[in-house]
Amino acid sequence: MRELNSIESALIFIVLGIAVAGLLYAIFLTSQILRESKGSQKMQEVWVYIKTGANAYLSSQLRIIAVLIVVLVVVLFFSVYVVNPTPYAIEHFCPTLAEEARATVDAETIRNQVAISNPEVAAAELVLLQENAVVYAEEAAIMQAGLGQLTNPETGEAFAACDAARTNIAIGRAGAFFMGAVFSAMVGFVGMNMAVQGNV
Repeated sequence: MRELNSIESALIFIVLGIAVAGLLYAIFLTSQILRESKGSQKMQEVWVYIKTGANAYLSSQLRIIAVLIVVLVVVLFFSVYVVNPTPYAIEHFCPTLAEEARATVDAETIRNQVAISNPEVAAAELVLLQENAVVYAEEAAIMQAGLGQLTNPETGEAFAACDAARTNIAIGRAGAFFMGAVFSAMVGFVGMNMAVQGNV
């Protein structure tokens, strides 16, 4: 798996900077709203009722949606058994297995087959076709080895499956969804409270 280039690394920090700037702007707006006068005692009483009602509404919605979130987290965790990890995930979590699988690919034979199949292709294009064919064959071998479906030519036994890739991808999928759901709920509560606070 290739490393990030300088542009990709810079873009990650730019996105992070924009996110931090957005949070700082939100803090500025919050402090500006909270500095304003809260009005008369009667207005504040009505505001408490509105705030209580808004939070009760959000809490009831969260209780309903929480069941769906739990179900989806479980489904996403086990979805890794339906959609297999990519060759890149297998290479990341089981690099030794990936190298052993890559070694089973006869790159020279593949290059010769591509050259025979494409006699009228220009030399530069032929090299690209040959290298692509080798990469695809290596990825297929890594995928098969990661799933325990590739035989090691030296031992005659199947490679051990890369369970680490499957487990880590499952945790990553479920965790990312759960984290998104938690932040979405937080944004809902904070947004509703700020809207109510702004109307005092």
